[in-house]
Amino acid sequence: MAQTAGITLYETLGVEPTASQDEIRRAYRKLLRTAHPDSGGTVGMFRSIQHAYEVLSDPTQRSQYDAGPPHPPFSDPGPPAGHSTSDGESSNSKESSNQEPSADSEQSTASDSSARHGRNDAPSPMDDIPAPPDPGFPEPTFIPPEHPPERNTKAPTWTKIWAWVLGGIGVLLAAFQLVGMFATISFRNSAGGDSSTVIGDFMPRIVGTVIFFLIIALLPYVIFKFVRSRAPRVPLASDFIQSQYLRNQEFGIPGEGLSIARFGKRAQLGRTGEERTARVLREVALSIAPSARVIHGLRWPGKDHADIDHAILVGANLMLVDSKYMQDGNYWFDNVDLYRDGVQMDPFKLGFAVTAVRNRFPNLNVSGVVLIHSPTGNLARPPVELANVPARRLDDPNYVAVLAMNAKSFTQHLHRFVIGSNTNTVDTKLLADVLNLKQL
Repeated sequence: MAQTAGITLYETLGVEPTASQDEIRRAYRKLLRTAHPDSGGTVGMFRSIQHAYEVLSDPTQRSQYDAGPPHPPFSDPGPPAGHSTSDGESSNSKESSNQEPSADSEQSTASDSSARHGRNDAPSPMDDIPAPPDPGFPEPTFIPPEHPPERNTKAPTWTKIWAWVLGGIGVLLAAFQLVGMFATISFRNSAGGDSSTVIGDFMPRIVGTVIFFLIIALLPYVIFKFVRSRAPRVPLASDFIQSQYLRNQEFGIPGEGLSIARFGKRAQLGRTGEERTARVLREVALSIAPSARVIHGLRWPGKDHADIDHAILVGANLMLVDSKYMQDGNYWFDNVDLYRDGVQMDPFKLGFAVTAVRNRFPNLNVSGVVLIHSPTGNLARPPVELANVPARRLDDPNYVAVLAMNAKSFTQHLHRFVIGSNTNTVDTKLLADVLNLKQL
């Protein structure tokens, strides 16, 4: 059996070579909880697990791996990315071949990779992403707050002074009445009169005086303590996002909805593109902005199948990202039509998705970017020339112009997006609403 970096792919997932697909899937999902960089794992561990699952979850690749020749060592395809469509439907059903590299084109563009990977159709590893300048954002704060504010249940100082003063007056009046009672008893006894009724006459007034002044003295203090102890509950961040997920910066698995078993090579290439986009999002945005949140695999509002590969939310700014893994070449884009080496490609529908999300979240600044990855792994490939027609749109009021760019341009655009947002707050209610669009 082939081995990878000294251990088998089965050992990487912690399963037996005879494990069923369900057992492999369960092991993979269990490992993700601890291997993901946001959960304390390392990037290398996460990618190794992703690679092992991609091979073993595909019956064809698994058979080749079990039979030999030895499967190539894992090389970084770049972490997670997305699969939005060019026709408004789920990318699981993409059929247009001009959006993805053919086997022949991959052989010509990834010849160096072929020798390293031991096969002709494998993409080259993605280049290292330059570390972005760190703006020094502090740890995030949450709206509403993560913890309830301390309640001031103390009564005002003046209520205590009032209680002492009124209580003292009541005690003095009661004392004067007691003195009067004893003086009356003494006088009647010395005069030979009947003093048996004196106590009965004085005590109700004495007790009444004490009770009256105690009530008047303590009433303000008691009222303030009662009212402040029953103050309405303040909403908390955990009312919208469970506490254990509040500091998660990434939600969903890139390319999870792309079935390799069903769609084969096209799904594998689409997943590679989504994983590479997710890697850029992590290393450029999440690494410097603790308040940034990335969601993989969203539905268009009002649709069940049309999908958005990725979304990054920073403050009140939301960027939708459509991942494309396409043949290398020279591209030209005018916000609507895309050409490669003079050949028109299928149009992108991300502009319609941006409009749908804007209508759903009118208080958000929503933009869209189509990120094109090359099989060469070079961040600067393919070159994308933007036509000097920024106002051009389709003859459709529901279409919003979007950008198309390669990974190098996207890293710069993404960094400006994060720095421009200039916030360290996380609106948990807004985040929960966006997560409600997460594909199930």
